[in-house]
Amino acid sequence: MKKKRNNVNTYGLYKRKYIITGVTLLSFILMFQYKYHEVLSVYDDQINVKQSSKLFWTRLIFGRTRSRITGKIFNIEIPSSYRLLVYNSLIKYMNINKDEIKYPIESYRSISDFFSRYIREETRPIEDLSDYSIVSPCDSEIIDFGELKTDYLENIKGLKFNVKNFLGSNLKKKYNDDSTKFYYVIFYLSPRKYHHFHAPFNFKYKIRRHISGELFPVFQGMFKFINNLFDINERVILTGEWKGGNVYYAAVSAYNVGNIKIINDDDLLTNNLRTQLSYMGGDIDTKIYDNYKDLEVGDEIGEFKMGSSIILIFENKSDFLWNIKHNQNVCVGQRIGGINEIIESKDRFIKIRS
Repeated sequence: MKKKRNNVNTYGLYKRKYIITGVTLLSFILMFQYKYHEVLSVYDDQINVKQSSKLFWTRLIFGRTRSRITGKIFNIEIPSSYRLLVYNSLIKYMNINKDEIKYPIESYRSISDFFSRYIREETRPIEDLSDYSIVSPCDSEIIDFGELKTDYLENIKGLKFNVKNFLGSNLKKKYNDDSTKFYYVIFYLSPRKYHHFHAPFNFKYKIRRHISGELFPVFQGMFKFINNLFDINERVILTGEWKGGNVYYAAVSAYNVGNIKIINDDDLLTNNLRTQLSYMGGDIDTKIYDNYKDLEVGDEIGEFKMGSSIILIFENKSDFLWNIKHNQNVCVGQRIGGINEIIESKDRFIKIRS
């Protein structure tokens, strides 16, 4: 009887400890949630203030630290004797086309290196070189596209964001008449895809903006939960021009994709520890190059370490027509729109830096 009473007392003691621990933990979380709401209120971001609870709990689950930890794990060197087994398993599980991989798979030091692998250039021909045409800058799925008519980009799937907030600058036309319009297209790169991104046409850029932000997952359901997701996630914007007018080329980070690289830009450091996020009042890192960076269609611009998104906003002639549909899978170099008849590009392929 005494032993039974002791068991009951022990159970009651542990129960009280668990309750106290749980209440204390919940109190801390609610306090942080209140402080988070307060920070958003200070910077008068009414859209984010209204959804501060959703943002806070999403941040708690998909915080930037989790992506940094995942990045460190993926960067662990795999012993050479295990690489074939590991990478062949990934290839089979993720349905990756092994024949396209440029280098022997056992040469990739880590999982991160494997995900940012190169493909053989001859597997990605450039389909069209006609004036005012555009090719896909990446292997991806078309999430949305169309004409940009207002300061907000939105669609029926729940996506809605302020273009000025997204770009970190005003959207400006090069040609101030009715001969041109702004168009946009959103590409989603899944984890199994080729993770480097390229020039969709001949263009040059002189300004690079790094807008620090969250690393929330990018998928259709998340757009309905947080419809201004692209205003919140970390991104790098290249601002320049091409024959059709001004260009805004954006590489957007996502969960486990804190690392964006731009060729010959060693100053760029994404998912930086202790950075104040831009949507919470942090500064936008703006770099103005001494000279324009000139790119030909198909030239490599940069890379993600995992899948993510590319958003292209560009000025073009008013009679520009798309050659794509929603949710279509496209390859880098594939024509997605233009004006004139297609000019065949014989023996013209994408270019990579190595």
